[in-house]
Amino acid sequence: MKITTNKFLTAVVASGLFAIAGTSIADSQYGYNSAAKGVSAQAHVDIKVTVPELVVLRVGDAKAIDVLELSAQATVKSDPGLISADGNNVDAAWDGAVPGFEAKDQALGAYVWTNAKGVTLKCESDDKLTAINLDSGKVNVAADGDLKHPGATTACGDKIDIPQNKLQTATWTYSIKPEDLANAYAGTATQRTTYTAANI
Repeated sequence: MKITTNKFLTAVVASGLFAIAGTSIADSQYGYNSAAKGVSAQAHVDIKVTVPELVVLRVGDAKAIDVLELSAQATVKSDPGLISADGNNVDAAWDGAVPGFEAKDQALGAYVWTNAKGVTLKCESDDKLTAINLDSGKVNVAADGDLKHPGATTACGDKIDIPQNKLQTATWTYSIKPEDLANAYAGTATQRTTYTAANI
């Protein structure tokens, strides 16, 4: 007798269902012994626990974007030395040496925690500092603590692995070298550096 395709597929599906049903574990059992010498029965409960992934990251102020002001001050080495006040036509005995510039370092607290696998911390910066002949590679970042900065400067480039369920903290100190400030143009520019902790 010729079996049509539809009937054949139905037979295959039915036999597959029978095989699955035959290997399932019943959740109701009994034990029986007519001589009353001990019996056993089992039931099963599967406990399913779902924990959501969470990553929390903080750099600096918890409620605002910090503005780190690396404001340079000029020094005329001979006279008047460090210039700390605005003024015009102020007497000076400049000896012709190139003036120096320094900016006070700025520091922020950094914190990260996650329970997710494969989380890394990275950063990226825009190019707004080029307006005054600087770039993100000139903004140095030193890390004091167990949370490393994703690179030695705000040019970033590194990825920092974040362990699960371990709080990591550090103080990140931002600075610009005097020689880089000496080559910068007069003016003000603000660079934004964005930090991302993710397992994407």
